[in-house]
Amino acid sequence: MDIHGLQRILWNFADFQVIIAAGRSGLLRYLAQGAATSDEAAADLGFEPLACRKVMAALSALGLLRRDADGFRVVDDLVPLFAEGEGDIAPFLEHLRNMSMSWGEHLQGWLETGEWPSTPRTREQVAVFGSAMRAIGSHTARLVAGAMDLRGVERLLAVSYTHLRAHETEA
Repeated sequence: MDIHGLQRILWNFADFQVIIAAGRSGLLRYLAQGAATSDEAAADLGFEPLACRKVMAALSALGLLRRDADGFRVVDDLVPLFAEGEGDIAPFLEHLRNMSMSWGEHLQGWLETGEWPSTPRTREQVAVFGSAMRAIGSHTARLVAGAMDLRGVERLLAVSYTHLRAHETEA
């Protein structure tokens, strides 16, 4: 590790925040529906035009958007993640934001005292967490299932981390 590697790690918070803000605000959903210029997106979504232009430029630099003759749009592989419906990961982005805030608020105290405050979740928070896990889990399950060689597995419970690691080393 050198100073450049450390700086990349430290500045990655900005990438995370841009994606979270664009997801929570509806910008990614809007651009998953089709191309738009930053001025069109700002007008349609009620955003400040310069801020919208900068966020869209950042999303493009991160690889979430591509530019064509009609403006910017979500890259094809990510459209299902931001389009409204069953595959939408908006609840997962909300969960990540909440988790990030909690970690930021409690991590230093845990380091100093060894205690992490336990805050009971409301029914609504549990429902949001469930939505988040279903949203990202449906996509992750396809990736995991596609990467596993299940020959010889008679029951899904027989698949373990060891089985997955053994398959990974064969590749």
